[in-house]
Amino acid sequence: MEFLNENNLEEHFISDRVFTLTLKELNSSDPNESIITTLLGYMLRTKSLNKIVFLLKEIFENENVRRDIRVLSLQYLLRENPKDQLEYYSKNFESIKGKSSEIIFVKEILKWKGSNIEKIKEKISKEGSDRAQELIENNSKNIKRKEIEKEEEQEKKYNNTEIVKEISELRKKINLLAVEDNRFKFTLFPDSERIISQIEGPTKLAELMGRCMDLRVFIQDLNAEDLSKHGFSLDQARKEINGLNELSGSINLLHLYLLSKKIKVGEDLYGLRTLNNIVIRIAAHPQSEEKLSKVLKENKLSESYLKEDFQYIHKKLLEMYLNFLRSLFEKIKGSQQAV
Repeated sequence: MEFLNENNLEEHFISDRVFTLTLKELNSSDPNESIITTLLGYMLRTKSLNKIVFLLKEIFENENVRRDIRVLSLQYLLRENPKDQLEYYSKNFESIKGKSSEIIFVKEILKWKGSNIEKIKEKISKEGSDRAQELIENNSKNIKRKEIEKEEEQEKKYNNTEIVKEISELRKKINLLAVEDNRFKFTLFPDSERIISQIEGPTKLAELMGRCMDLRVFIQDLNAEDLSKHGFSLDQARKEINGLNELSGSINLLHLYLLSKKIKVGEDLYGLRTLNNIVIRIAAHPQSEEKLSKVLKENKLSESYLKEDFQYIHKKLLEMYLNFLRSLFEKIKGSQQAV
């Protein structure tokens, strides 16, 4: 016979002591829930709950035992061997049906998940007492309600239908305003359905990059041919736009044309330059590039980028473009009165 070493002897002694204390406390006329929880927790960790399975069943089903102790007994009974215990009560459901044990059992299994749990819930919904069936039905309704609320929240958070619609409508309004304005007499924005690709928010970096690629093309898609008739020479234009190397680029042309018509334009062109810079950096996917880190930090998007909250970043970019359009519309409309 192999002798136990010192550590095994100590562990064996503790396990026996816990076992004895657990039996004593469970059979007490006034059991202490906190002490029982600690003792049962130890037995669960040391895989010795199987020693008191029948006692736990007896206490759980005993209508005369305090309810909190019965609930605790069932919880650890199910933890000891979930599959066997659930199968047992599925086959012997009639033994607890119509009793308080049934309600305790139902309330406990509603916290659990798995195929076996679903089978028992289905059985109770057909064969259980009225109260048990009501609990199952209410739980199903709550689960469905939470799923619907989650879907609605997701759709509300990540669906950009409204902002995309507003962007499309505002571009049309600006075009109409410009066509009727003698300073323009042409549309600023060509017809484009590319904005539709921005409706669904991205959940991955690759998707955000794709959205930014499309958005970059979309915001740069301006009527360059007519906007190039601004009348500035390169030297004159350099005094208005820092770092300008040539009279090209649709955003530069818009900037110069507005200035030529005495429409007030800030250096950032109502935020369009910043937006353009951000989408260019993200579209290039330079995770280690300092310029991307800098522009994200300047626009308070660094934390969201690190957390991979790409939907939030995407929505902010769309909001930036919408704000640009609003400012452009107001500046053109407001300046008409001064002409």
